[in-house]
Amino acid sequence: MKQTDYHVKGDSQYSPFSVLMAVYEKDDASLFEQALQSVYNNTLEPDEVLVVEDGPVTTDLARIIEKFRASKNLKTHRLDKNQGLAVALNEGLRCISNELVFRADADDINYPDRFAKQLPYLQRGFDLVGSNIVEAEPGGQITAIRKAPKTQEEIRKRVRSRNPFNHMTVAYRKSIVLAAGGYPNIPLKEDYALWAKMIQNNLKMINLSNILVKATAGDGLYKRRGGISYVASEITMQRHLIECGLQSKLGALAIGAARGLIFLLPSSLRASVYRVFLRKKRPESSDLVTK
Repeated sequence: MKQTDYHVKGDSQYSPFSVLMAVYEKDDASLFEQALQSVYNNTLEPDEVLVVEDGPVTTDLARIIEKFRASKNLKTHRLDKNQGLAVALNEGLRCISNELVFRADADDINYPDRFAKQLPYLQRGFDLVGSNIVEAEPGGQITAIRKAPKTQEEIRKRVRSRNPFNHMTVAYRKSIVLAAGGYPNIPLKEDYALWAKMIQNNLKMINLSNILVKATAGDGLYKRRGGISYVASEITMQRHLIECGLQSKLGALAIGAARGLIFLLPSSLRASVYRVFLRKKRPESSDLVTK
């Protein structure tokens, strides 16, 4: 596909697709508005955008939702109370009209060519397509790059120790995800657990080398990724990997202990570990060019 082969909605060359996003009361209204705008600013226009309101939202978030509902093709599905990301996304998937679904987060920026880059892979038969991301402070300054394993073999190897996909970049087939049981309700690791089930089922997947999303992160995010709740989720996730046949008991013990230790570190030290060992710091200009 050439760089100029973008289309507007209704072009028969491309399959219809939906964008699925969840929002809850603690999401930043300004970032949410930017995230939604980046969806509609894509060169390939979604046929449907569904926002799941995971419980009551703030007045500012509600105002933004109404603004886009009035001017765009935005649809919403409301949950009476906050039930967590797994429940919200599974509810959203049941409401989505199209087979091809792109996930988007409520505080991240989708690059204008994201959908145009990923959709052809779904049309060629891939079940799950992700990409690399850059991470940025809430003000927009890029701080790091998170590269994902590209090939099926690399993805299967990575899943034993770390999440092999950047959730805010993925696109997938709705029927495949629902057949796998949807997002498992493992708090903080819903997506990681789903990819494990899809890998277990030998589905066709890939991560593109392109950077297609700018994710809001920074030291504040790394510092929040810790505590007993993260340790508990890690234990549950390692058990899940064993059940999926992707991890040995010895491997689960070793990796679970190492990751658990990181989660229990003081917040400032944990942020340093993420920056130094788990991210590529200060991406080169060549890294930021989508190909």
